[in-house]
Amino acid sequence: MQEPFKCYICNKDIQSRKDLVVTNRAFSRFLTFHEDCYKKALRAGNLLGRPANSRTADIGLVIIWLAALAFFIYTRKLVLLLVLLGSPIYRFIVWYRFERPFKA
Repeated sequence: MQEPFKCYICNKDIQSRKDLVVTNRAFSRFLTFHEDCYKKALRAGNLLGRPANSRTADIGLVIIWLAALAFFIYTRKLVLLLVLLGSPIYRFIVWYRFERPFKA
């Protein structure tokens, strides 16, 4: 059984997937928060990163992926292929590591 995730702000266990907010810093360190703790910290002016597991992040991922696909088809630049492959892999890592362990 996996150890429960702790909130970066209050250091208490996160009990549900609905209450989980996952952010990262420079794609290297993931931080977990309660939704309320994250909102309070943002209002206080703390820069904690953007949520990676929100509906807005998913929509942004789709937009970035479609734009990268269109530009890749047009230009055939290899760096765009990295965006096409890396974006869904990044979202999968967030889901697999943080969201999947919760029952519902």
